[in-house]
This record gives sequence, C-alpha cells and structure tokens, in this order.
Amino acid sequence: MALSTNTIEYNGIEFEATYDYEPYEPDTRSTPGCPARAIIDKLHHKGVDFTEFLESFADMDEIENLILEKRWER
Repeated sequence: MALSTNTIEYNGIEFEATYDYEPYEPDTRSTPGCPARAIIDKLHHKGVDFTEFLESFADMDEIENLILEKRWER
C-alpha cells in the first residue's frame, strides 16, 4: 500500500490527509468495476492527529470525496 498526502479543507480547517488511493476500475465481463476511493489513514491539523476524533462525528465519506476532488485538481 503506497500512501499519498494532500492538504484539504474541511469545515474551514486545513488538514493534512494521508490516504491510500484506489483508482477507478471499469466493469469487465468477468469482474464488476469499482469507483475511485481514498481510504483515510490519518488526518492532521498543525501536527495533531485528529483521525479518531473526526471518525467519531464527521462524515468520513465527505472527507474522502474532498481528498479525491483535490487529487483530480492536480
């Protein structure tokens, strides 16, 4: 697993997101495809790990979508 890092903004706060990127795979005759995904490993703000805190109340799917949007901007 090769981790990537991007800076994202969530609720007005910048986080350094470390994640595993899984690219889009189209359907084939033998296997179903899958959408692109960003599986979050860590979320830091000013050097403090907020991963567990955000997992307890934040919409992690929304944060993963922010990571994907940022990745596609490159």
